[in-house]
Amino acid sequence: MLAMMVLVQTLDWMLVLKSLLVGVIGGAVVLFLMVSKNRSVHAKQEANDYIRKGSLHLRDRRDVYLYRRVEKERREQK
Repeated sequence: MLAMMVLVQTLDWMLVLKSLLVGVIGGAVVLFLMVSKNRSVHAKQEANDYIRKGSLHLRDRRDVYLYRRVEKERREQK
């Protein structure tokens, strides 16, 4: 009876170790596939380098901000 309990405990640890090994190998395969698909090149120097010719047509020239903080101070009179 005692030998059977020791065998069950050993099998439980072996199952845990095998499961961890399968998880690590599976994660490594997924990571390798994601890294191999990452075909990035060097960063461009200017923002215009990221725009395809003829794909951007600006109509207005204005800046729109989501938040605005205005600080006012009185100027000294001379």
